[in-house]
Amino acid sequence: MLEHKNEMIFRDTILELFWPESDIDKASKQLYTAIYTIRKTLKNYGVEGVKISSPLLSSGYKLVVENIVVDVEQWLTRLKLLPPIQQTTVDEHEQVFQMYTGDYLGDCDYLWAESERERLRRLWLHHAQQLSEFYIRNERYNAAIKVQEKVQELYADAEDNYFTLMKLYELLSNSAAVEEQYWLLKKDASRALGSGTK
Repeated sequence: MLEHKNEMIFRDTILELFWPESDIDKASKQLYTAIYTIRKTLKNYGVEGVKISSPLLSSGYKLVVENIVVDVEQWLTRLKLLPPIQQTTVDEHEQVFQMYTGDYLGDCDYLWAESERERLRRLWLHHAQQLSEFYIRNERYNAAIKVQEKVQELYADAEDNYFTLMKLYELLSNSAAVEEQYWLLKKDASRALGSGTK
């Protein structure tokens, strides 16, 4: 409902998404309980700007959001408004880069969220690449390393990241860090192949 806020979501759509295997009566009771619990939780926390309404009796629900900051929307807005990266704007780019803390609804394994999760991930990774390339062009290697380390922290399977870090550490003559990145890459590749090698 948050993804489609202020829009009507039909009850049957919700039932199919969350309780596809349950019979209609059981699923309807679970939905009613879930909506009741969400409403009660919002009230208990004093969240006045978010309400779940049922404009068409029991045929669906609408999440009405007013005067509430949604972190994903805030980040997207700031990302879209960013000027080109240069010395005078790089701090703003760095702030927007740091605002991203992981996958959209990362704690929930909902299939319906996957396309939005992937879209936001790609936007952030693209911005991370632009920021890193700017730092490298300006020989700010430690700043580029910090960008790449955050990418690695959130997305350890981004293979290019390991090679970029190896090159950056080599530029700083840090052979121990180069070897560590090689070891991490090898470990990640082994895990991906399912060989169980440590």
